[in-house]
Amino acid sequence: MTKKVNLEEFEASFPELASAVKQGEEVVIEKSGQTVMKIVGVENRKRKVKFGLGEEQFKDFDWEEWDRLDEEVHKIWRKFGYMD
Repeated sequence: MTKKVNLEEFEASFPELASAVKQGEEVVIEKSGQTVMKIVGVENRKRKVKFGLGEEQFKDFDWEEWDRLDEEVHKIWRKFGYMD
């Protein structure tokens, strides 16, 4: 089952969502109606690894937005004692 939450709800209810992921649920985090990340348990992860990706595949990627969102997620993890 997949749960969709906005970024603010994710921050406010992280422990409950982490527990849901541990139970096998997926959590999709959205901001302004757009998906920014999906959290799945390690044992549930099905990842396809592609080699040889070049700059062409990332030409329109917004790296500044990625860095900003990455920092927001790190703040959430730190808030609950999972980092640094």
